[in-house]
Amino acid sequence: MFLIQFSFSNLRAVPDGLKEIDPEAPEEMAERKGHANGREIFEEESCSIESVPGYLGSNGYLLVDAFFQRRFSSNNGKIPYFTVRFTFQPVPSKEFKEDDKAKEALKEMCRTAAWKVKVFRNPLFRNGKKVKGRSTLCLKLVGREALVQFDGRPILEWQKDEKGNPVGKLPVPRKAKTVFDLSQVVT
Repeated sequence: MFLIQFSFSNLRAVPDGLKEIDPEAPEEMAERKGHANGREIFEEESCSIESVPGYLGSNGYLLVDAFFQRRFSSNNGKIPYFTVRFTFQPVPSKEFKEDDKAKEALKEMCRTAAWKVKVFRNPLFRNGKKVKGRSTLCLKLVGREALVQFDGRPILEWQKDEKGNPVGKLPVPRKAKTVFDLSQVVT
């Protein structure tokens, strides 16, 4: 199973086509935090993740669930943020049909921003119990760095020299600093 989870503070960044689930209750946060005993296996700043949905699809994984949820900071419980989660599993059956709107929403989120990527190998839980010998790969994406504006126009920025001075005659479209390759962390 693969989880792709985005977290950010701006509700406008949640694409259309995703179902909203009830806000996370304090007891749900406590349970989620209690299960947080995975192992971080990768971290990188300003990554393009545009290839991730295609990689999963070409390796037999289908999008089986997608939602967004309002949560509150565990620091004080008052600062809201939004989690968008996509769950992929091996093809459950030939009759299974992916949610095309959710799939497009994921592609949009991957295409329009660079992200700080953290990858965790977490124990798999079913009905609140750990499944022995099974794990989940979770891509946690935070620190959204927009590459395009909400109206679809690219965000432009000046190239800079080592002293921070602008270089060139015109600003250029913002780009991610690195390209995340999921195949490098799937082992």
